[in-house]
Amino acid sequence: MYPMKNLIWKTYLSKGRVIGAWPFVFLVPLCLSAFIACHTAPSPSTPSSEDSAALVRPLVVDSNLRIVNYPSQMDADTALLGDAVIGGTTCRSRLALYQRQGRASHLQVIGSVEEKWSLVVCGMLRARRVKDLTGLTVATAREDASSVLCDKILREAGVSPSRVYHPQINSLAVRLQMLTNNQVDAAMLPEPYATMAQRQGHRILKTLTDTTQTIVVARKDISDKRKEALLHLILPNS
Repeated sequence: MYPMKNLIWKTYLSKGRVIGAWPFVFLVPLCLSAFIACHTAPSPSTPSSEDSAALVRPLVVDSNLRIVNYPSQMDADTALLGDAVIGGTTCRSRLALYQRQGRASHLQVIGSVEEKWSLVVCGMLRARRVKDLTGLTVATAREDASSVLCDKILREAGVSPSRVYHPQINSLAVRLQMLTNNQVDAAMLPEPYATMAQRQGHRILKTLTDTTQTIVVARKDISDKRKEALLHLILPNS
């Protein structure tokens, strides 16, 4: 490794933040991982054995009232906007976007979900407060609960969201993997991903319990009885 590259890398690790040279050291692997995350063909993901499928979101429900989990909200939304499923979970911000685009006229909101989101920082960095993320990268997804709530956390800490870099990483599993690989400085993660990150040595800077963003939607043309069954499947205690 060339001396200059050694110097840049040591500076990055020692100070826990990206300085002027970050694009040369950081951007290439980040873009490569983001490209893979955003362009891999959508496929359902299998939740951890310790978590029930209904508790691992995003998810959709097919016509046989079977839950299918997806690795990203974008993948789940692709299914929701099609004809093969009767409902599932999405974000209010995404639904609003699809409605503006005229792509969600067949969907209606039938419930809201209490969801825990955590701002998790890479365990290799010194950052221990939200303010320490100024100038660093926080993996989120656009028009998503992760970006909406991340901006809220930053503002409450007195940090302008524009002073933090937001690479779009749709897949939650890839987002966690990039955190572990030190390819992003921090990430917004729901459960069980936040707990998994903590077990791998990463630090949770802030956790929000939110009921405004994650929602349950259903096709308008299914019966009220099916809507009730769908809602009860996703929210057993409702």
